[in-house]
Parts: sequence; C-alpha cells; structure tokens
Amino acid sequence: MSQSDRREYPRYNKQDRREYQRVVVRLEAEVSSEAKVQISGWTKDISIKGIFVLCSDKLPLGFPCRCRISLGTALRGAPIIIVDGKVVRCDDSGVGIQFSEVAVECLRKIRNYFSD
Repeated sequence: MSQSDRREYPRYNKQDRREYQRVVVRLEAEVSSEAKVQISGWTKDISIKGIFVLCSDKLPLGFPCRCRISLGTALRGAPIIIVDGKVVRCDDSGVGIQFSEVAVECLRKIRNYFSD
C-alpha cells in the first residue's frame, strides 16, 4: 500500500467530540452477521472505536455485526483483524460501525500497521 493510501488528517469539525481520533485510510472490509457476508467495501476511516465502510448497501441501525478488516494487501499476507460491533450510522455513502470490544491483539495489529 502506498503512503498516499493511508494518511492521517486533523479534524476540521470543531463540533466533533469523538473520544478517539479517526485516521483516513482505505482498507478492504467485510461486514457480516452469523458468518454470512452482508456487505463489502473500503474503509473511509478507522479509529480504536469504529470504522466507516464505503458501500452502496444498507444495514439497519443497531444491526449487530462482525467486521473483517485487511490491514494491507492480501498478496503480501496482510494482517486481518476481526471485530464485533453494531451499525450506528447508515447513509448513501456507506455504514458506520461502532466496535463493541477490541481485543488487545487487534489493537496491536492496528498500531503496528500505522507505525510502519
């Protein structure tokens, strides 16, 4: 993945009161329920608490789901993180997922990806 694919941008919206900063990054993601893939797309951004997945599919608010996120290209054996969450936003550009719980190993993989 090139440096242009993963950039960190400062927040521009002063009304944004999120506890964790989001990183704008394009990663391959799948959102599923009970092992059946519901949607797939690319992330718009990611934080410790959630992601926004760009896609044309819709999921209902509160929908419990599992996110599978590839931290790089599959051809290079990119690490995969799997995180449970729920849909907290859905609009014409995609779905926002709030993570329920993030395992320490997933946090380590995310940190390593962004420190490379």
